[in-house]
Amino acid sequence: MESRTRGGLFLVPDRQAGWVRRSELDDVVSTLTMRRSGTVGLTTGLTGAGGFGKTSLAVEVCHSDEVRRRFDGGVIWVTVGRDRAGADIAALANDVTEAVLGVRPEFSSPEQACHRMAEALAERGHMLLVVDDVWSLEQLRPFLSAATRSRVLVTTRLPRALPPKAIAMIVDELAPRVAVQVLSRGLPPMNPGVLGDLVALTGRWPLLLSLLNARLRDEYGAGTNADVAARRAAGRLGRTVSTPLDVTVASQRESAVLATVEHSLEALGAFDRARFLELGVFPEDVAIPAAVVELLWRGTAGLTAKQAERLCGRLQDLALIGRHPAEGAAPSITIHDVVRSALRSEDGLGKERAEVANRDFLDEARNLVPDDDLTADAEWWRLPSTVPYLWNHLLFHLSEARRYRELEALLHDVRWFVTRVRAFGVAAAESDLTLSTSRSVAGVRRLIARSTHLLTPFESDAVSTANLLARLYAFPPMRASVERYSRENETTFLRARWPLPEDGSTRLLRTLTSAARHLEEVSITPDGSRFVVHARDGGAQIWKADGTTRTTLATHGRPVHEVAVSPDGAWLVTRSGKRRVQIWGIDGAQRAVLRNGIGRLAATVAAPDGSWLATRSARGGVRLWNFDGSRRAVLRRGTGKFTGMVAAPDGSWLATRSATGGVALWSPAGKRHLILKSRVRVRTKPRRLQDVLRMRGWNQEDEKVPGRNRPIGKVSALVVSPDGSWLATLSGDGSVRLWGVDGVERAVLTGHTGAGAGVRISPDGSWLVTWSSTGPVRLWEADGRQRAVLTGHAGVVRQVVISPDGGWLATLSGDRSVRLWEADGGERAALTGHAGVVRQVVISPDGGWLATLSGDRSVRLW
Repeated sequence: MESRTRGGLFLVPDRQAGWVRRSELDDVVSTLTMRRSGTVGLTTGLTGAGGFGKTSLAVEVCHSDEVRRRFDGGVIWVTVGRDRAGADIAALANDVTEAVLGVRPEFSSPEQACHRMAEALAERGHMLLVVDDVWSLEQLRPFLSAATRSRVLVTTRLPRALPPKAIAMIVDELAPRVAVQVLSRGLPPMNPGVLGDLVALTGRWPLLLSLLNARLRDEYGAGTNADVAARRAAGRLGRTVSTPLDVTVASQRESAVLATVEHSLEALGAFDRARFLELGVFPEDVAIPAAVVELLWRGTAGLTAKQAERLCGRLQDLALIGRHPAEGAAPSITIHDVVRSALRSEDGLGKERAEVANRDFLDEARNLVPDDDLTADAEWWRLPSTVPYLWNHLLFHLSEARRYRELEALLHDVRWFVTRVRAFGVAAAESDLTLSTSRSVAGVRRLIARSTHLLTPFESDAVSTANLLARLYAFPPMRASVERYSRENETTFLRARWPLPEDGSTRLLRTLTSAARHLEEVSITPDGSRFVVHARDGGAQIWKADGTTRTTLATHGRPVHEVAVSPDGAWLVTRSGKRRVQIWGIDGAQRAVLRNGIGRLAATVAAPDGSWLATRSARGGVRLWNFDGSRRAVLRRGTGKFTGMVAAPDGSWLATRSATGGVALWSPAGKRHLILKSRVRVRTKPRRLQDVLRMRGWNQEDEKVPGRNRPIGKVSALVVSPDGSWLATLSGDGSVRLWGVDGVERAVLTGHTGAGAGVRISPDGSWLVTWSSTGPVRLWEADGRQRAVLTGHAGVVRQVVISPDGGWLATLSGDRSVRLWEADGGERAALTGHAGVVRQVVISPDGGWLATLSGDRSVRLW
């Protein structure tokens, strides 16, 4: 890897020796250097086919002078592979961030890790991120967060793994002229007819051509005539492979690979052939240190380091493996995944021999553990940190060797956890846990996933270890191991007397954090698939409900003050800066920009049917807009400065409240057609003692109410019933009035003694809930009768949300808790343990989960 200077290469593989230039190179370079961001995919027209040179082409692209000039921030490479998911994806993103910034973050959530990665890339300038060997769109999605500021180049053998708007560039078989060049590289002129036969037998498949070329050069170097070697190869392959090879047929491709690899192996003796097949025990898409290969062969055949190095050189000469010299790291080898599949087939190593080879490898690796009692399970947590491959893949080999008891014991050993987290991070430990299917390990995995944001390194290893022990102790199957570790290492930690907030009893699913310092609000789309978060110190982002994707909206660094999502979830509106309203598609694409000319914007309201949009300025003016950005109407302020507004469910009218206390209804054309007026007048000369007390700031129980009540005529909140047939207004004295859309007052709800705080109507319109700055939450029937009084919070209730089916509701309090209630007033559950003040709660459209936004910049899913 190059130094961290501007414009450098990070983790990019070296150029392949003897690479023959392909015409696709210029096309890819030209596409990437166009002045815009986004995703470019190198894929194949043959679903599932590998070995067509996509990775080699991407390497050449990264090393091209034009690309390195264009991406002044640099170029960085990450390889995914077939089996990586979840915490493994997060670890890859953490690798990228560490390579760019020199500091490794501790994220086990892919979306969080990739979001931080995208920020790190953006800090350097315009960068190119190469995501190699992607097998699914789910694997790729987290990395696409970088596409808003940088370029993303993807290689995949599955076209469906690319996002819909990616520029897909097909890389299939070579052109006939290029295929002949690859086949004859480093050889004297040969019979054109024989070359043509070999090109046909390989289907112009780059992988097979490279293998054949290496075998021909090997024979030619040993003194065999090149034409004789070529005819022998054609005869050998012709007995197995159809002529010409149809690479579009998977079975023919498989036969061709096996035959070509077998032809290469004929150059080896039986002993060396067996050693090569044993390389199939290693995981896919992993650089295998030469020392680890030596460990394998010492365990299976007693090879010395020099013998192992000599055999690796021989395999490299035959193009069966790739070798990478040491550049600040241990030398390593790689195996193409197509060749690895051939090694692991029944015609190659097979399951039984693979199991034996893995056991031999593990037995040899045990010798690296100091002071190990060979009669018991290895104390793998004593492995030296100088062999990171074993730390990262030990559990894979235990599983492949079918040593399940040893694997389970290791995953329940706190010594392994502490050492693993301390040296490799939380994501690595969470990844280990995915290799077991036992119920207790699944419980530990859920606990770690919910606690990841709390397990970041502290000022010392001792404090970090004590924190980890406290978390693991909360899970009963781990307690004995935790206690033993504490005694043996004289480590103290806090033992929880009650279940921790991250325990499953609190129903917490996962905690997602944001890099923004001041998260303002979170909104869930109607289908529950995404939620939108925005912050005062940054823009807005669209997150998937499972956190796998974060799309940053291009608000140009302006703080976002408000977000409104359409009922169908197809678009959203943001209010940012002082006078800027933007309309977006749910994919993050900008549709329109509204620039208000009447002062700083204070609020926006979108018609549910998407036919119009209203904006309110801080000066009290309201304007109506079409969704293409054109202005529709300006409302006349005959009732005073506008202080609030709400749209009818069908978009047929807009209700506004003014500073003087009036409520007016407007048509979408901006014409006022109704003003609501209360039948109850505020007496200037009180006739009863209760009126005197109320005006002086006392309630009916002769208790002083904090602060003087505001005038009854000032409306502080306005909501509309789901069917649009009636409205509810909340006044400053805590009273709520129910109105028909014809202007008739239906009922007056009283009982709150403090200033009015909020009112909500149930989805079916049969009941409503009110709350004030002091006192309990109250439930009411739609006709004004009180249904229930909710008590239990130790602090002021700040927000109330009703579930989509109207069967329950959630209340948020200043005591850092959220309580769930039945619609009849019975308490259902209490969600506690937030690390900061709870700022907001939102419920998913299906009512199956909810999200809470905390002052610690985190979103918790319950």
